[in-house]
Parts: sequence; C-alpha cells; structure tokens
Amino acid sequence: MAKYTACICEGAAERAIIDLLLDKKKLIFEREDLIEEEVLKSRSAKEFETRYLRKGFSEKITVYRILDSRGEEFKLSKAYEHKVDVVNVITAPEHDTYLFT
Repeated sequence: MAKYTACICEGAAERAIIDLLLDKKKLIFEREDLIEEEVLKSRSAKEFETRYLRKGFSEKITVYRILDSRGEEFKLSKAYEHKVDVVNVITAPEHDTYLFT
C-alpha cells in the first residue's frame, strides 16, 4: 500500500459508513493512514490537487473514491497524475424505498 492514503466520499451516507468501518477497523487502511486522518469530501480533482497535493508528499498517494456513479471523472493534471493511484469504489445508487403494511 502507498505511504499516503486519501478516502473521498461523495455524500454524507457514504461518509458515515466509511467512518463506521474505520472505527471498527474493517478496511485495508486505518484513520491514522489517511491524509489529515479524516474522510474527505472533495469531489473535483482540481480541488483535491489544490488542497492536498501541493503539500509536497514524498511518496505516491492512493486515493479511494467512494461514489455511486461511474460517470464522474477525476482527472488530475499531468503534474500529479503519476504521483497518485485512484481507486474508484462504486456503490449501488440510492433509491427511495417505501414499506407499506
């Protein structure tokens, strides 16, 4: 695994689940492994670059993106694309479910 890890969640539900899994130590990384030791909510690659990548990390960064759409792009600039491995984790889309008795 890369020395640095980032976990980016699309929404509040995904973030809550990842936080719970981190607390229970059920993931392949721990909260202490994460950049700033927290789950991030940075949907755009440009915003992620500006906020985190310009800090001068010496090792490669693995970014886990938790999202419910395959269509969302995360295109890093050429200056950073070789320094970051992006792993997209696609969840099932949310549906309104109503139970009637």
